[in-house]
Amino acid sequence: MSEPTASKAGGLSARHINFFALGGAIGTGLFLGSGNAIATTGPSVVLTYFLCGLAIFIMCRSVGEMVLEHPDTGAFSSYARRYLGALPGFSLGWSYAILMLIIALAEIGAIPIYMAFWYPDVPSWIWVLVTIIGMGLLNAAPVRIFGETEFAMTLVLVTTVILLLIGGLGLAIFGLGIHDPATNIPNLVGNGGLFPNGIVGFATSFAVVLFAFGGTEAIGLTAAEADDPNTAIPSAVNQVPWRIALFYIGLIALTVVIQPWNTVTEDASPFVQSMTDLGLTWAAGVFNVVILLAALSTINAVLFASGRMIAGLADDGLASAALARRNSRGVPVVSVWALVTVMIVAFVWHLISQVPLFLPAATLAACTAVVCWILIVLSQIIGRKRYTKAPRFPAPFFPYAQYLALAFFVLMLVLIAVTRPSAFAMSMGLQVVFAVVWYLRFRTSGPAIATPSSR
Repeated sequence: MSEPTASKAGGLSARHINFFALGGAIGTGLFLGSGNAIATTGPSVVLTYFLCGLAIFIMCRSVGEMVLEHPDTGAFSSYARRYLGALPGFSLGWSYAILMLIIALAEIGAIPIYMAFWYPDVPSWIWVLVTIIGMGLLNAAPVRIFGETEFAMTLVLVTTVILLLIGGLGLAIFGLGIHDPATNIPNLVGNGGLFPNGIVGFATSFAVVLFAFGGTEAIGLTAAEADDPNTAIPSAVNQVPWRIALFYIGLIALTVVIQPWNTVTEDASPFVQSMTDLGLTWAAGVFNVVILLAALSTINAVLFASGRMIAGLADDGLASAALARRNSRGVPVVSVWALVTVMIVAFVWHLISQVPLFLPAATLAACTAVVCWILIVLSQIIGRKRYTKAPRFPAPFFPYAQYLALAFFVLMLVLIAVTRPSAFAMSMGLQVVFAVVWYLRFRTSGPAIATPSSR
């Protein structure tokens, strides 16, 4: 089992990890993808965010428990190998690495949309290339620089969301001269009711909403480079409920109260659109900067997560040994630049094929994320039964909450299979590929599974 090689360098303080967790919750899935969710579902999208958020919190507590028991570089991939077996661990590790890559590609696909707000005539590939190389340089820098940059970007995002919430409450309650509060209830129920597109529309929204939560579990990958994981990880995980309540449920609820849901377009930010519709064009321009920062922050975070996961897999002999190489500061630079290369190739393919990037990538990421979350929760359920001592940071309501989360995630796979069959087929196809690769390459030569222990 991998040892925390990078932890010798450390570099991530509790402040960095808390804001890393916040940055994972505020990205294009919230600012851009929520437009698709609202247009598809109507006001009931608030319920979608609530149900998904509850399951995500249970999953994050499962991650937090296991991380404090075994803070190694492979994180939940190591835990799955430890408690579920070699093949599930291999599949989870590579599924997660590819998931992070898909999320990065989805976010990158949104960058030209934001930049077109100011520079509509500049080719999209310029913004994409600058973004990919810039994020690669940042991830190859010392981890403390990465942490400080992520902290700065997330601080702007958190401040903006709080201001949006305050402004939205002011508009909803008082109108402030630009909105009629008397329209609020009609906006919720006067355009087809809470479920204007029926159960089908409600079910369809889950894929996009689940994408918005992808990356929250990456907190677990920071433990090996944290200065004090025993303090930082519980603090970051315990922030998940109020992050979800404020950033998702609160903001989306105010949006569908202030603006009729059927005026929201799928390919634009509902918040920028609301400001423009209310005549606040200057605010729309400012907010576009914030959305751009959100995308950059997410790309930065998921590139970190994917690079660390691949390096952890290489540490355990489940990837090329070259991908485990770290520089003198403990940064897995080979993995980082390999991912940058793949991202550039993927976007070149996108330009040649002209296939839309954001929504297909988002739905594929959502399905792959659900597979990862199922394996994570299963690992914690089985792992808890094998501990010889009480865990340092026990997940609450064990095992009932975990079983409920598992049932929810399985239901989500069924919904995605019905409403987004191509994304489901591609995600399941990945699992078949991983199984074949493991059987042919690692079934006999892979690392031994460590003996379960409580520490």
